[in-house]
Amino acid sequence: MVLGVASLGISAASITYAAGPNNSKITCVDFLDFSEANNKEWVEKDADGNWVAKSVSMTPSAPDTLVANSAYVPSKQKNLMKFMKDGSTGADHLTWTLTDNGEILKLKAVDSSKTPGIPFCLDDMGVDITAGQELKGRMEYCKIRIRNYSSADQLSLAFTSSNIGGGGRVISNVSITNVDVDAASPEWKTYTFSMIEQNSATNYGSSLKVDEKTGIAGSRWAGNIMDVVFFPFGYNVTDGTGAHEGAEMDIDYIVFGTKEYCENYKSALENKESLVSKIEITKPATKTTYYVGEGLDTTGMEVTATFEDGSKEVLESYNVVYNFNEETDSSEVTVSYGSASQKYNVKVIGIKEIAIETPAKTTTYERASIGSVFAPEGLSIKVTYNDGTTAVKALGSFKLEHDALKVGDNVITINFFGAKTNFTINVINVVSIKIDALDKTYRYGGEISDKDISDKITCVYSDGSEKSYADAKINATFEKEYDLTKAGEIEVKVKLTASAYDIDCSATTTAKVEAPASVEADTSLAKLEYNVDDRFSTEGLIVSYVYADGKKVILEADYYTVKYDFSEPGEQKVTVTDKYAGLSASFMATVKGTAKPTTTKPATTTAASSGGCKSVIGAGAAIAIVSVIGAGVVLGKKKEN
Repeated sequence: MVLGVASLGISAASITYAAGPNNSKITCVDFLDFSEANNKEWVEKDADGNWVAKSVSMTPSAPDTLVANSAYVPSKQKNLMKFMKDGSTGADHLTWTLTDNGEILKLKAVDSSKTPGIPFCLDDMGVDITAGQELKGRMEYCKIRIRNYSSADQLSLAFTSSNIGGGGRVISNVSITNVDVDAASPEWKTYTFSMIEQNSATNYGSSLKVDEKTGIAGSRWAGNIMDVVFFPFGYNVTDGTGAHEGAEMDIDYIVFGTKEYCENYKSALENKESLVSKIEITKPATKTTYYVGEGLDTTGMEVTATFEDGSKEVLESYNVVYNFNEETDSSEVTVSYGSASQKYNVKVIGIKEIAIETPAKTTTYERASIGSVFAPEGLSIKVTYNDGTTAVKALGSFKLEHDALKVGDNVITINFFGAKTNFTINVINVVSIKIDALDKTYRYGGEISDKDISDKITCVYSDGSEKSYADAKINATFEKEYDLTKAGEIEVKVKLTASAYDIDCSATTTAKVEAPASVEADTSLAKLEYNVDDRFSTEGLIVSYVYADGKKVILEADYYTVKYDFSEPGEQKVTVTDKYAGLSASFMATVKGTAKPTTTKPATTTAASSGGCKSVIGAGAAIAIVSVIGAGVVLGKKKEN
């Protein structure tokens, strides 16, 4: 397995099996229960006693990626390392440390990356970890025990599978699985859930088919799971509640298996907590005065646990519960470990006022750029407390309140623990489009693609500003109406729709259509021998336009007619003529038999047919003009979505 910066091979001790239906064995894995047995595979202590990643015992080569602590990640997984590190700069998005003698993995966000995560490689374990429905004998459930110090109210899991992407080690959006968690919750919380149900509910619950027997929606949690990526602060969170500099989360374990296995699972740390009889604050925290909105600082505090056997231990970490949301001289802080707890009081200073310190980079926003969340980049506030102290707070530490954003001016209220100020933004939207003439030349049988259109579109906004379609990023659909049966300049009508952003615009442009140089009739597969008065068979006949560059386009039946006279025996000419350019091509057919006598010259008669359609035959004569079906396609007037 690979954890963060090291290549990891997990021993069989991390694998157990539970009985499944029809004598099946369901894999249960506890490799992400950070313990002495599991940790030794990927970390060691340096000379100073600090946990560091073990160097991979392999010769570094070009496809391998140097990450940190002189460790290399095999190339098969390096595309997952982007969630931990910036690929261009090598700067950290997420760092890790081990605490409590290696029982707890502490993750910390270094920046506000939308996708800070840590990957774990599973297929190096030498065991096929087959995921899916438990009732089909596969690993379905997950249990996570975390301590969340951040404002994130959602964590995410993603995975690579032999069932997704053929093992390319690329995280697909269909694998993203979101789990709601308690924000700012410094106590241990456990979350047990079906990966199938959570995965389905995250992205595709409305589009995947529901199993008629089980009632469960389809899920991408299936196949042999190769990698799991854990996103402690959610995946692609843009509303300010995700990752930010300093955001932290502690992980006791992440385990997978059956429902029973996960529900009953306890770590060594949980078992240890159950044996504590009391805790004492043997040294107080240095900081005893706080400001509204601040987080607890336990620097200097020493907490000692006494266990049932009388042994004592100075704890490296513990749970703390506090509420610094309002001014008070005696705000209670609760320290706990297992069922034992101790309390102490601190002073909290209130807020006098807030003001905008740094305005947002812009006050004009496109409707499409806002989406469902408004997060103005660069916005910060200055908080003045009742003792005259000031502090600057960045986006994510305060709330933004507003009505549903509409096109035009909108008032945004900043709320920092009850202290408020506001600012105004202007929301603009696409109200019309302009389309330049299409510079590509088209042919009969061709088509005008969405890209041909989008490359020529200019979006006009409600404030008069303009952007190319590509820069507008509105992900619209196109309806097109045009006629490629006429050579020269034609009209192209376009309707652009982006319902998510209430955009519905139409415009007209022009395109050039090239006329063919000639018509060609390919008779290599056609019937060329007939009896007197037979009807011409179109089977096997291929009629094509031929262009100046020699390229050919096969015509549909509606594009040409066939003229022939089989009233006399001998070699008879058959002529095909296209209906739009008036171009013709001829070939000879052999007619056998004896001509029927007539007293009058037969009238020339035409009839439209396709293969077996009837011709109108004069007395003793067969003169017809028929439509013929070719093997290819030329589109006439088009209306496309």
